[in-house]
Amino acid sequence: MFGPPLKTVFANRWWALWFAASVMLTAYCSIPDAAEPPTDDAASQAEVDNVMKALENSAANLKKLDNR
Repeated sequence: MFGPPLKTVFANRWWALWFAASVMLTAYCSIPDAAEPPTDDAASQAEVDNVMKALENSAANLKKLDNR
């Protein structure tokens, strides 16, 4: 597909180590950093409150539909 053929990579111990190191480096560089924990500011709290109100309203609407 791409890169050197595996027969030539693993024919030599050093080529095999280089190949393994490059695979591990690629994997290390591909994974993003861990997400930072959310801050407790007013905007995020207001967003949480809006979501909670929307969930309460939808639950109330479902109860009304069930009682019909």
